Amino acid sequence: MILFNTRRSILIITALFFMQFAAAPPSSAQENPREYAIKAAFIYNFVKFVRWPESAIQPSGALTLCVTGADPFGPLLEKLAEKSRATENKLTVRRGIGPEDAAQCHIVFVGDPDGDRLERVLDAVKGKPVLTVGDAPEFAHKGVAINFFIQDNKVRFEINVGAARRSGLAVSSELLNLARIVEGGPGK
Repeated sequence: MILFNTRRSILIITALFFMQFAAAPPSSAQENPREYAIKAAFIYNFVKFVRWPESAIQPSGALTLCVTGADPFGPLLEKLAEKSRATENKLTVRRGIGPEDAAQCHIVFVGDPDGDRLERVLDAVKGKPVLTVGDAPEFAHKGVAINFFIQDNKVRFEINVGAARRSGLAVSSELLNLARIVEGGPGK
């Protein structure tokens, strides 16, 4: 089980707070790779503030981060996964998964705001301990647990607490205090 360490939590919260001040106006990785470097760092740090059920964690303690749809991160996620190997929150990265494979992941970044991909991913992970993450308008209202948005040229995030709870995930109060809280989505 991943536990919250108070001293480390305070340091990470401080880092997350200061990361919010980085400018990131354009929305695509090609236009502004810094935006996606910040989002990748947020995802890496979210792992430290979300608790999965013990039954969902592999004996090695590793968590699988998957990307479905458009992948704006380039090599950023692999760099963070490599960095994570020295911590208790080890990450492995899988790219290009189909929506039907999302339930095999601990974290799924949904990178396609068009079409029915989001709906198919949410159906595949319904009731399973999978943290869904996105960065498209209204994704949190549609049932994604954590969604990025840009406000005042800063990367921010919103959390759909109900979506996380329905997935059996516990989000720490420290992370909730930094987020905009959203209600709604399937199974509200």
